[in-house]
Amino acid sequence: MRTRVTAGYTFVEILVVLAVIAILAAVTVTAFQNFYGASALKTNSQEVYMALTDARLNTLGSAGDTVYGVHLTDTGFVLFVGDTYDALDPDNQTYEYTFGITAVGTLPTVNADVVFSRLTGMPSVAGTIILRNRAQTETRTLTIYDSGLIEY
Repeated sequence: MRTRVTAGYTFVEILVVLAVIAILAAVTVTAFQNFYGASALKTNSQEVYMALTDARLNTLGSAGDTVYGVHLTDTGFVLFVGDTYDALDPDNQTYEYTFGITAVGTLPTVNADVVFSRLTGMPSVAGTIILRNRAQTETRTLTIYDSGLIEY
C-alpha cells in the first residue's frame, strides 16, 4: 500500500490566512486613524491657543509699537499684525487645520478677527472656539474671556 504524502498548503488554508491578515489590517488602520485624528485635534487646539496667546502677549509687550490679532476661519487661522486683517500682508502667519479638523463656536468662525487692546490686553470679541474632528465625535474648546484670558 502506498502512502500519499502531500506537501504545502491547500487553497482554503491560504484564503483563511489572507482573510485573517485583512481583518487585522483593517482593525489596525482604523485604530491608527482614530489615534491620529485625536492627536491632530489636540495639536490644532494648542496651535490656536498659542496664536491667541502670542497675539495678546505681543500686544501687551508693545512689540513693534502695534497691536496683534488672530483671524479665524472654519478651516484655519492667521496671526496678523495691526488693527485689521489684510490677507495680502506678507507678515501674516497662516495655519490650516489638519486631518479634517473644523471650527465652530460662539465666535463667528468665518472671517472673525480677535484683536487685543494695547494697554489692557482685552480682546475685540469674546466667546468660544470649538474644534472638532472629522467624525464629530471629539471636540476641544477654547474660551476667550472679555478680560483677555484665554482658556484651553
